[in-house]
Amino acid sequence: MTAPEDRVDILLVDDQSAGLLSLEATLEPLGQRLHRAQSGREALRALLDRDFALILLDVVMPGLDGFETARLIRERERSAQTPIIFLTALSETGLPRLRAYSMGAVDYLVKPFEPEVLRSKVSVFVDLARKTATIEAQARALQEAQAKAHERELARTREEFFAVALHELRTPLTSMGLQLHTLKRWLSKATAPLPPADVLGKLADVEAGMARLNRLSDYLLDISRMREGRIVLERTKCDLAEVAKSVTERVADERKELGIEVAFQGEESAPGWWDKPRIEQIVSNLVTNAVKYGAGKPVSVGVTADEGQATLTVRDQGLGIAPDDQELLFHRFFRGKRSDADGFGLGLWIVQQLVSLHEGKVSVKSELGKGSTFTVVLPRRLDQAPQQLKATGGAAQAQAPVPPT
Repeated sequence: MTAPEDRVDILLVDDQSAGLLSLEATLEPLGQRLHRAQSGREALRALLDRDFALILLDVVMPGLDGFETARLIRERERSAQTPIIFLTALSETGLPRLRAYSMGAVDYLVKPFEPEVLRSKVSVFVDLARKTATIEAQARALQEAQAKAHERELARTREEFFAVALHELRTPLTSMGLQLHTLKRWLSKATAPLPPADVLGKLADVEAGMARLNRLSDYLLDISRMREGRIVLERTKCDLAEVAKSVTERVADERKELGIEVAFQGEESAPGWWDKPRIEQIVSNLVTNAVKYGAGKPVSVGVTADEGQATLTVRDQGLGIAPDDQELLFHRFFRGKRSDADGFGLGLWIVQQLVSLHEGKVSVKSELGKGSTFTVVLPRRLDQAPQQLKATGGAAQAQAPVPPT
């Protein structure tokens, strides 16, 4: 006895009641769900309500014959792959077999048919339907399990992200609070005017803290915009070499006291139609990342260009990146396995998103202990008018992964 949950639906189509009764009696031992239709139109209506594992379809019927009914069945996406076995009282020589197969039949039987033969043929499709249902159920279960695992992983990374974000926000707030507290204490106890240099120094520290908070807020806002696909490029004539040189000089000045050399080596000019602030962000993220993981060794920044594209390279001689980490480097929230990996794990992800918005590509080559080289290739689009570029450089959905910042 077939369990109810293992039964499949079979549609029997014949304009003769006697034919339907004969089919039902023959197939009843298989224990499946049998459905009747006494015309082609009735069969088509039945297909609107459910899916069938098999259709047994009489060829000679008034109105819509079996061939025309089969054609209409095949035209419907939902039933396009449903197996059809034609049944006919015509002799084998009288049945247009080529037409039958061209209409999507998987087989045909000439009446009167042997009950065992019919049951055997139907059983094949019953087993096929069961196996297909099992595979689909397993696929759904796998997808659900993967979705749950992804949600758990995402929840964890969100927790880590907010913990890091809170830490990053507290640091400048704490520093600003201390400087203001010191100024307040000085003013409350001062019996003479305070030295301007001391006051200006404290105010400069507060100003630096405010600038860091502004950078963090812009950073978090960009993340939100990228996730929602709301980043819009404002393309202008921009020189990649000038931007790279400017960023390199700024970072070099910031790191001079630490003895870290950051140098630009490349072409003097490499113009293209790009969003300049976003290009600055790409270069800054890559150079800062190189300095951070460069083990105090020199960092070099280069720009080359040909007629169609410009290439930015940022090379360090530091820790390097493990091969398995390289595969995940541009994934959102990825911070690697190093114990010293800190930050949001979003810097390189942002680079990847901004490069993609410019229809470019970013890649990395690295070896543990020998440093890393990041390469960004950007189409220059010098042959396109600004209005054309505006159409290709609008909002885009951020869909890539991330690296350490």
